[in-house]
Amino acid sequence: MEMTDLGPLRVSRFTLGTWSFAGGGIWGDRQKAESIRIVHRAMDAGVNLIDTAEGYGDGDSEEVVGEAVQGRRTSVFLATKFLPQRISRPEDIRSMCEASLGRLKTDYIDLYQQHWPFENPSFSNEDVQEVVEGLIAEGKIRHFGVCNFGPGNLKTSTLPIISDQIAYSLAFRAIEFEMLPYLKTRKLGVLTYSALMQGLLSGKYLTAEDFPGGRKRTRHFSGENEAARHGGAGHEELTFTLVRRLRDIAEDSGLTLPACGTGWVLAQPGISSVIVGAGTEQQLEENLKHFETSLSEDLLKKLTEVSEELKNAMGPNADLWQGASRIS
Repeated sequence: MEMTDLGPLRVSRFTLGTWSFAGGGIWGDRQKAESIRIVHRAMDAGVNLIDTAEGYGDGDSEEVVGEAVQGRRTSVFLATKFLPQRISRPEDIRSMCEASLGRLKTDYIDLYQQHWPFENPSFSNEDVQEVVEGLIAEGKIRHFGVCNFGPGNLKTSTLPIISDQIAYSLAFRAIEFEMLPYLKTRKLGVLTYSALMQGLLSGKYLTAEDFPGGRKRTRHFSGENEAARHGGAGHEELTFTLVRRLRDIAEDSGLTLPACGTGWVLAQPGISSVIVGAGTEQQLEENLKHFETSLSEDLLKKLTEVSEELKNAMGPNADLWQGASRIS
């Protein structure tokens, strides 16, 4: 497994994402035993960073991960997140952190992340900084990161941030407009999620009608979908035209669309590690193979060029789910 630096952490370029472990309306039924086997197999393959969040099934994912790493805790970095909308005062971060520690069955979190920027908080950035630095001093968290922070959010923060976790894929390139250039100047680690857009780039779904209804939440889809909340027209025709064209390019190259989608993100400058989930052990094995596939410069160029139209249509709003972006 190829390794890289995420701030002071030496991590695998494959980060195991565990949102799907929570199951529910978005991901369907999940068996805990299989999720635990997925964690063990990923670790055996050299994956040493696992990403979860209290918001994934209201702590369900954290509990599965915590059980899975028992006896192997020192061989893996655990990253989890707190939800800012649940916080009414900075001290709440401490209680949320301690609850995550309990579910993860550990006494420290390697990378504790703020899931989204605060919206109109009644407290100061300095108050939050005091709580976070206190948790670091006590050893309850080792490093602090953020998710979905843009240049504006980062410029006004005094938190000890080592990384930013952001959405990035061939079907969603919003971070290229402003975010990636800024993150490079700050020399922050970059974790990316949704490399395959929750299955959109799996190659299984060639029309909007084919795609699972519970996942039609992003701005790719019409705001009239029950799961969506952005209220916009979406880009369904353009999105699935891209999917079909990407599939054809992949097949012409003798590769699968997921291999091209993952490989393209891995090849982009400034990306530290790519978060990829797996609902089954078979999916994990396929995803592991994608990290062993190196894409040629010619193929990378084709993939980039064919995805430009959707990139420009969706624009620089890096919030996948809301038209009024929470990311500045």
